[in-house]
Amino acid sequence: MHELALAEDILRKIKEEAAKQGSTRVSSVKILLGASLVSDLPELKEILANISKGTVAEGMKLNIKLSPVKAACRKCGSEFDPKEMRLDCPKCGSTDIGLTSGKELIIEEMRK
Repeated sequence: MHELALAEDILRKIKEEAAKQGSTRVSSVKILLGASLVSDLPELKEILANISKGTVAEGMKLNIKLSPVKAACRKCGSEFDPKEMRLDCPKCGSTDIGLTSGKELIIEEMRK
């Protein structure tokens, strides 16, 4: 279910960008997608292909690059890989941390 909502958001952004460019067809799109947003990339691609039927994006070539999840401590500025589901900074122990990457959804390139 999560992948469906993400696919709908991606398609919405593609359609908006196509409209801005005056495009009636999108042949390919390159997307930077935060790894924290997707749990099943093949499923996301399949859903996106299905929901794009009948739109400007039907049949488009899809290139998705995943952006790794990274976090930073707001207290000491230390950046780290939060793969170990930590809720504290490994350097200073502060719990005031936030994601600095891994949550992006950016259309980097789109071709007619």
